[in-house]
Amino acid sequence: MRRSTYDCPVSRTPAAENGPVRDQPDLAAFANWVSRVLDYLKEERGWSVRRVARESGTPRSAIYRWADPKNDAPPTRRAVERFAENVGVAHDEPFAILGWSKPATPPPAPMTKVENPRLVEIQRILDDHELSRDDVLMIESLLKTIEDRYGNRPTGHDQ
Repeated sequence: MRRSTYDCPVSRTPAAENGPVRDQPDLAAFANWVSRVLDYLKEERGWSVRRVARESGTPRSAIYRWADPKNDAPPTRRAVERFAENVGVAHDEPFAILGWSKPATPPPAPMTKVENPRLVEIQRILDDHELSRDDVLMIESLLKTIEDRYGNRPTGHDQ
């Protein structure tokens, strides 16, 4: 279920005033944005970081890392987009801070909720980590094998 974007007063300057697209993301400014979002969610909704993590689908460790101005590891675009969408704040400001343009394509349709803990963990890893080229090729090969083995079988609804 897609949530509406609330009028969250976390943006003190419009995204257009954040300057030109940068080669290096401004992680201190991003940490400031995350801290302001956390303050807003605590004040307006009474949410703890644990609740923010649950609602946003973002690990608590990532939220704490993002809010640390000394952090030097940039987040992934998808993780920031998912975080903002799931807590109901616009992602324009963090995208501008991190030097990203707005997404060119609409977000994918929501997937069916998976209950298997192993599959949930795999999805979290895929969403939250930058994967190496070797990892991507291995995953694509595995998906192709699964598709070849099970993808062409008729389902009970097709018979």
